[in-house]
Amino acid sequence: MKSTPHPAPATTEQAESTTTRIARKTWSYILALAAGLCWAGALLLLFLADMHVEANPLAPQRVLFYVLVLAAGAMTFIPAAQWTGYEGLALEGIGGMALLLYTLAFVPPPTDWLLALPDLPVYLLFIMALFWSVSALVFPLCMRLGIWCSNS
Repeated sequence: MKSTPHPAPATTEQAESTTTRIARKTWSYILALAAGLCWAGALLLLFLADMHVEANPLAPQRVLFYVLVLAAGAMTFIPAAQWTGYEGLALEGIGGMALLLYTLAFVPPPTDWLLALPDLPVYLLFIMALFWSVSALVFPLCMRLGIWCSNS
């Protein structure tokens, strides 16, 4: 029996495009893994470390938290902004998540009811951060749903 070799690509452009696609997919997986590790590290620091005790904003543990949150936000929301074509999504996502996690980690919880004057800024900051981060998370899903519904 004579074995036939696999047919070669018609042009080198097709071979390059396949190689480029595989490389792009590999980098996407690496980026997603790195973002997941950054989110996991930031959440571990948030829940397990007692960071608000340290008053110095440049303490090593706090700086590590800042870097992890900003890196995770960048690796999550910059590709989403490129995919949606809405450049403001990157700023909205990184800023919203950083503000939300900073508020949860370092701002002392309120001690009085919602409209008590000393605690009102804490409530407003938390509500603003929550709205900003949730809107950044939901926007790509709403956009995808809109594209899917318009094509149906």
